[in-house]
Amino acid sequence: MQTLGITDANLWRHWVARIDLHATIEQVDFPEPVWKWLDLLGEMLVATQTEALNHERYLADDPFKKLMVVGVNRMLRTLNSIYLLLRCEYIDLAAAQVRILCETLITLAFVDRDRAVLAPKFWNYYTIEAFETAAAMVELERERAKPEHLRSMEAWLDQQRPEYERLKPTYSYVVSKGKDMGKSRPYINWFNRNLAQQAQDCGGELNRLYRLVYKQMSSYVHCSAFSLRHQTAYSRGHYDGGIVHRDIATLVRTTAAVWVEMCKFLAGKLEWNLIGPATAVAEEVEMLDQTQFGTGQM
Repeated sequence: MQTLGITDANLWRHWVARIDLHATIEQVDFPEPVWKWLDLLGEMLVATQTEALNHERYLADDPFKKLMVVGVNRMLRTLNSIYLLLRCEYIDLAAAQVRILCETLITLAFVDRDRAVLAPKFWNYYTIEAFETAAAMVELERERAKPEHLRSMEAWLDQQRPEYERLKPTYSYVVSKGKDMGKSRPYINWFNRNLAQQAQDCGGELNRLYRLVYKQMSSYVHCSAFSLRHQTAYSRGHYDGGIVHRDIATLVRTTAAVWVEMCKFLAGKLEWNLIGPATAVAEEVEMLDQTQFGTGQM
């Protein structure tokens, strides 16, 4: 076959077949014990989507309510992502989505502690992040970017600079001790509290979720020996159904732990009717652990 030159790029694109995701997913099948876990995850997803439809007329007329709307939307999309990724056996990517689900819940609960003050502070930090990200990109790409693109970005920064400078002191603190005492330092995020600290401030089950769920899922996500140890078990030549079963069970069990707390939170703040389904899911996880692994882990 003749090698394609640069002028043949359009022809090459014409030859590329569109990936059939449906056919790809259909090639991945599971034994019945694995399907029980996936079906349970599907039940969580359907219950959440159904209840969300029942609250479509929710009036988001203040910063906290707006945060709740986008936060719930993100949790719904995250649950969808977890299901699709597990269906394709993308375990590490699904674990990353479980972390996102956990982080979203902790963030909403943390802001709810003082919603009148914290919700506006959360939203206003967008200006800080957007400005600093754009400024960093301009500096990094100054020697490589097209001049017209560079001028456009610099004009945008000039337009945003007054608001950025107005808000910047809100997201800074003065060092109180050590060699840098008295110096101003920027926040690490919108409230200068990392996720572990926010979970600790929330206390109770959310602190437990962070310590058990978020950290466990992180070990799947990072490029560590733990996260890579099962990669060959998902390959065509060395497929190990037992490992796949345990991994999917772990991810669904962990998702369920977050989802149950999510249901409690939404029931308390938005009057969502999910306590019954949450109780049923927790009992089902317990039953599956007993029948498939001889343990009760939730």
